[in-house]
Amino acid sequence: MKIKITFITFFAICFLGVINYSYIPFDRMILIPGAEFLMGDSTKINNQSSDIDNDIGHYVKVDSFYIDKYEVTNAEFRLFVEKGGYFRQELWSEEGWRFVRSNNINGPGFWDDPDLGFSHPDKPVVGVTFYEAEAYAKWIGKRLPTEAEWELAARGTDGRPYPWGNKSPDYTLANFLGFSKSTSKVGSFPKGNSPYGVSDMAGNVMEWVNDAYESGYYTYGPKENPKGPPPSVLCFRVVRGGSFMHSEENLLTYKRFRFRQNFWDKFLGFRCARSK
Repeated sequence: MKIKITFITFFAICFLGVINYSYIPFDRMILIPGAEFLMGDSTKINNQSSDIDNDIGHYVKVDSFYIDKYEVTNAEFRLFVEKGGYFRQELWSEEGWRFVRSNNINGPGFWDDPDLGFSHPDKPVVGVTFYEAEAYAKWIGKRLPTEAEWELAARGTDGRPYPWGNKSPDYTLANFLGFSKSTSKVGSFPKGNSPYGVSDMAGNVMEWVNDAYESGYYTYGPKENPKGPPPSVLCFRVVRGGSFMHSEENLLTYKRFRFRQNFWDKFLGFRCARSK
């Protein structure tokens, strides 16, 4: 069962002003121009099979959209907690509302962690399920990015394997396995930004995207603004980007992962998007 916030911690969050979050701008979004790009593993473009790790190369067209420059931070998510987001049913999907209420969840799984939690306002929030990411995005007037949007924002239109280009990852470019035992403050690796200036799209934390996972979806799915197959209860959702706990091959811009909607861990966070 997911760890819930203790009463003492919740009191501190809501009333004592432990963290000064007044400086946080909520307009830190980057416009990604609409484009057609090669999505997936270009080395498999002639391969007729598909797998979760590296979808075969396929051309996709995506309309212009905005995406958060940074992963959602503890300070930002704190406001969602403080404003009662976990108790506002209108923000949640039916499955998500049932999940948080039946498990008595009122905060992220690592909120009290001394290395990951609310005492680090500029680190990405972690320990959130897909349901929580989705509810936060709705509360803030945004949404989760589609998988295609996420990959375009990460790699651009030149098919680069990493957000910064072709160079293999090192510890000036991303937070990945061997660099740190914890997350980094968002934006700590500007040299590793994507061609559009989006930060931490490789390493730090993996990120939920909106798409449900279905094997082979991109071999038959729409080639313009794909949104993934219809989700089902407790379906798998796609996760992107690698994390501080993952090796360099997991930082590839086309690398895919999947987890159940109710999964959460210390390496898993999210960022938001918004249609233009």
